[in-house]
Amino acid sequence: VVTSGSMVGSVTEVLTYDAVKLTFGAVTDLVFPTDGDSVVQVFASDIGSNDYTLSTRLGYTACEVTVWESATSIECSRAKGALGTLRFAVTAGERAGTLTEALSYNAPLIQANAKILVPALGNTVFELDGASSLVHAGVADYTAAARFGATGCESTEWKSDTQVACTAPSGFRVGPPLPLAVTVGQQVGTVDGAASYAPPNVISANPPLGNAPPIGGEVFFLTENLGRFDATFSARIGHTSCGLTEWRSDTSIQCNAAMGMRFALPAVVSVGVAPDGVMLTVTEAFSYDALDLTAGV
Repeated sequence: VVTSGSMVGSVTEVLTYDAVKLTFGAVTDLVFPTDGDSVVQVFASDIGSNDYTLSTRLGYTACEVTVWESATSIECSRAKGALGTLRFAVTAGERAGTLTEALSYNAPLIQANAKILVPALGNTVFELDGASSLVHAGVADYTAAARFGATGCESTEWKSDTQVACTAPSGFRVGPPLPLAVTVGQQVGTVDGAASYAPPNVISANPPLGNAPPIGGEVFFLTENLGRFDATFSARIGHTSCGLTEWRSDTSIQCNAAMGMRFALPAVVSVGVAPDGVMLTVTEAFSYDALDLTAGV
C-alpha cells in the first residue's frame, strides 16, 4: 500500500514472510515413548519474534501444547502414539514448515527375560504382562498383533502399554526356541529364543491285545505334545525298526512291529531330523508273546 497525500494505491498478494524452516537435527529427541507426556524442543528459523498462534503436529496428531520460546525455538508437548518415521510440522500464523520422516515413537520392546511355553495343540492364551516383559505397546489398541516364530497368534488382544495377550497357534518344535514378535501400528519388536512348544513325550507302548505275537503286529505308542500333524516320526522296538510308523494324533503313534522273540524291550520314537531331532525312549515297554507249548507236543 502506498499513500501520497490523500491518494492511496495498493496491489494485492505482493509480499510474503518466509515460512518456518526445519532441518534435520532441528529436533532434540527423535524417538520418544508411546505414552507421550514429555516435551520436545524444536529449533527452526523464521518462527517470528512473537507468538503468532503457533501449532505443531506429529504426523496427523497435534501436540498437546505448543510454547513459543524465541524466533528460533519452540517446545511441543508430545501426544500419545505408536507409529514410526512421522512428519513433523510447525505452523506460525498462516505459514507452515514441515520435515518428513523426522520423528518416531518407540517400537514395542519385548524384554529378554520373557519366556513362553505352550502345548503343541496351541489354543492357549499367554500374556506379556508388565514392564519386565513388554513396554511401548501403545496407550490404545493400534492393531496389535503377536507372532509365535513365523506363525501369527490365532488372536491378539491389546490390554495396555505393557500388556498384550495372545492365543498361541498350534505347532511342533524340537529344536531351539522360536523368536517372539509383537507388532504395534507399523513397528515391530522381536526377541529371539523366547517362544517354545512343550517337548514331545512317549508314555508307554500299548499293543491292542497285550503283547504282540512273534510274527509282529500293530503297536500303539501313548504320547503327548506331538502336535496336529505328522512331523517326521520313526519308531523301533528294541533294535528293530517298525515296518511302518504312522502319526495318529497329538497323543498316539501306530507302529507295525517286526517279527521277534524277546521280552521287556525298549520302545523308541525318533522325532524330527538331525541336528535338532530328539529320541524318546520307554524302557521295558514291549514284549513278544512267549511260545505256547501245549501238552502232547
